[in-house]
Amino acid sequence: MKRFPMAYALSIAAGGFLLMSAPAIHAENINSTPQQIAQAAQTEFSDQKLQQYAQAVIQIQELNVKWQQRIEQSEDPGNAQNLREKASKEMVDAIRKEGLEIDEYNQITNAATNNPELSSKIAQYLQ
Repeated sequence: MKRFPMAYALSIAAGGFLLMSAPAIHAENINSTPQQIAQAAQTEFSDQKLQQYAQAVIQIQELNVKWQQRIEQSEDPGNAQNLREKASKEMVDAIRKEGLEIDEYNQITNAATNNPELSSKIAQYLQ
């Protein structure tokens, strides 16, 4: 399995979609209230969910690398947007393929960002 520093993995988890400009996926994170974020930080996740999350993070990182260069090289804004949409769909599919819904993925991301203990546990699965 590939090794990713936890800070890097969480930045991919939290920002990977933002880099690809996929507003539909991040709508929940953008509209999350501090109370919702605090609730997510307090939520406990099974080891299985955390393993699925770690695998999804790895897949998203790989997809981000795959699509980012194509998007940056696109000279046509319409084409770039089309590429972003394709990348977003692939990322959503990767998360679901790992057995998570987008809500769960975002909850774990928010919780790990605010909970060092959870972040460390995820880091173990990323190694």
